[in-house]
Amino acid sequence: MFGRYAGAVIKLLLIDIDGTLVGQGAHIDERVPPVLERARRAGVCLALCTGRPLYGIAQEYASLVNGQGLHIFQNGSVISRANGEIGRVESIDQASIEGMIRAARAARTPLEVYTPTALHIEAHDQFTLHHAQLLNLKPIEGENLTRLEGPVVRLQWVVPESRLTEVQGITARFPDLELNSASQMDMPGIVFASVTRKGTSKTSAAAWLAATLGADLSAVAMVGDGDGDLDLIDAAGLGIAMGNATSGVKAAADVVVADVDHGGLVEAVELVLSRNLSSAQA
Repeated sequence: MFGRYAGAVIKLLLIDIDGTLVGQGAHIDERVPPVLERARRAGVCLALCTGRPLYGIAQEYASLVNGQGLHIFQNGSVISRANGEIGRVESIDQASIEGMIRAARAARTPLEVYTPTALHIEAHDQFTLHHAQLLNLKPIEGENLTRLEGPVVRLQWVVPESRLTEVQGITARFPDLELNSASQMDMPGIVFASVTRKGTSKTSAAAWLAATLGADLSAVAMVGDGDGDLDLIDAAGLGIAMGNATSGVKAAADVVVADVDHGGLVEAVELVLSRNLSSAQA
């Protein structure tokens, strides 16, 4: 139940947003803020670990979880505080950016282009428009996406599940990039195919963040629900799957808690606190 590193104290608890912190209709269980405060008082460092960028509603979520510490955004390509102060950025090379934008135009499919501070897009379709509304932000349109100010840290396709293989094939043409797919409860049947620099992931970012605390992945707990969380849930000292997680995530996790709308995150935090108490008494 306590994972492969049963004796290790958890110093860093990483929390996914969609389907983990936030349930149906962007609802957060009223029991979550108090249990997060208990964890902080117990000395556990809390951080978001999400594919979302640090703008829009995600900034409020970061402040709720830990208003002072660093958080992992954009699938590991940006590590930042809730106030926007950057800790680390992993950017995509210019040749790959230009090639992917040409490919998106040929496929007649909008490509979301993310910098650390803004979302850019040439033109919306119904899926990217809905996504922007969920993020509670207005993308910047009409710019030359190959000549943006600041580093490009992530590209993203927002497509029906039936097109995932197609966009995976397009991305595979670029050896310096890698693609991870995820979903959102409020957009069923839609895949968010996130593209980052090769080697950039939630796991690599978690290892970097743990190192700032003088720890490694054995002292990290990750709680999530989507396939984009799977590798980190498998690599962390304690991997926790929400009850609404995919079957693959549940199989990789050390423990499965209740779903997001029935106290799963509260259960996960209490599990970490119980583990640390047991370790201290051993």
